[in-house]
Amino acid sequence: MEARHRRQCQRLQLCTSAGVEGPNTRGPCPVLRAAFTEIMRALGYPRLISMENFRLPNFELVADCLYWLVQR
Repeated sequence: MEARHRRQCQRLQLCTSAGVEGPNTRGPCPVLRAAFTEIMRALGYPRLISMENFRLPNFELVADCLYWLVQR
């Protein structure tokens, strides 16, 4: 997955390596953000997670996701 992520990021010029902030991004890599929302949906997370939730730190959402994952 890391190689695929790196290829996507290089093609889109988003970040320099997997999981690291790049020069053209604020915060985590957009490819990772999209993957996180898809993974949570596939796991059956009950709330809809919008990409807009990651523009600014959203500690309530992160806490809710972690709590849900631990309870799962």
